[in-house]
Amino acid sequence: MATGQFSGFTQRNDHWIPGSSLTNEDGIVNYRNIDYSTPGMCGKTKVVVFFKNTDGNEIGKKIFYLRVMYHGLIKLEVGDGDNIVLDGETTILPDNHYGTQELISAIKKIAKAYGEDFDRGEFDINGKSPEHKELYINDMSLPYGGRFDIDGTLKPSHYEHMFGEEVDMQMNEMNVKQKKWFNQNAKLNGFIRCYAEPEGTPNHYHCSVVDFY
Repeated sequence: MATGQFSGFTQRNDHWIPGSSLTNEDGIVNYRNIDYSTPGMCGKTKVVVFFKNTDGNEIGKKIFYLRVMYHGLIKLEVGDGDNIVLDGETTILPDNHYGTQELISAIKKIAKAYGEDFDRGEFDINGKSPEHKELYINDMSLPYGGRFDIDGTLKPSHYEHMFGEEVDMQMNEMNVKQKKWFNQNAKLNGFIRCYAEPEGTPNHYHCSVVDFY
């Protein structure tokens, strides 16, 4: 079988296409008994099944499409007073804020606490607030889950984002006091793991509602 070229909604490289076959005792491939699994591929998937005789000659093929996805992912919807700014969308990946209900609940819980502790009450001489009370939410997962292929290289740098249980939060909008607050309160508001990624990646917190991949 050959897959289509989409992981989430991102084009894959052809060399990563897996293949498999199952031949019955009459020498005919029985596609109904093939266990087709795509641990890293989601979205609309093209499947091609080739039928061959005992001599190995192709005698036909069947093409059909599967919709492969991780169940239970929902979109993070933001309303007034949520203290959340959605960020990180690109032309190729316009929908990067999907996750499990557990992840979304944790994001909204910590954003509410963050906003309450950093309300915009003071302004500098230019009339700007010295502190943002909103959390800037970057990559979560894609609508169907699966490999989060940012630049087409299939590198595993975003592997943790396959299942809707991980989120990146920008640190650029935080001052030292806010970063200290976040370090102290992440686990109190629903996250099991939360750590700061190194600068230049870009600088952000990577938080998870699970303690394993």
